[in-house]
Amino acid sequence: MGYTWIDLLCSLSIMGTVLTYALTLPQTWVGRSDMMLARQRFEQDWRRARWSAQIMGQTVRLQPITSCVATPASSGWPCGWQTVVESSGLLLKETRLPSGLSVSTKPSDTWRIDAWGDPLTGGASILFQSVTDPTASPELLCMNVLGRLRRLRAETCSD
Repeated sequence: MGYTWIDLLCSLSIMGTVLTYALTLPQTWVGRSDMMLARQRFEQDWRRARWSAQIMGQTVRLQPITSCVATPASSGWPCGWQTVVESSGLLLKETRLPSGLSVSTKPSDTWRIDAWGDPLTGGASILFQSVTDPTASPELLCMNVLGRLRRLRAETCSD
């Protein structure tokens, strides 16, 4: 009792379909974990920048990294961000993003913190999206006027 060509072709097509689906899953997981990691790093850097501003008694800002190679069409913070002392330009920390992420901020490209650790950029938001996985829900951080960050799985901040 042997197998026919039809049996063999059906088996191969089923295996091909399962394999195609299985090969896209790791890419999806990597894209989502990169997006979540970038959001967590920004939250940590935001808290650290507020603390640094209070300790030093100087205005600190988070700004996009300017010395990076990005595509001409990219906007926002395509390579990551820096924490900088505003008066002296002293670099406190630099966080680079993995490729495959799109990060955009509203309304400005600079998030400022005064010497008391209070934000000067109230009502701002930063959106993290995966370029490699368009099906992944974007992660959004919304900041109120007190500097509290709120996480959402949306594209806009709303109350």
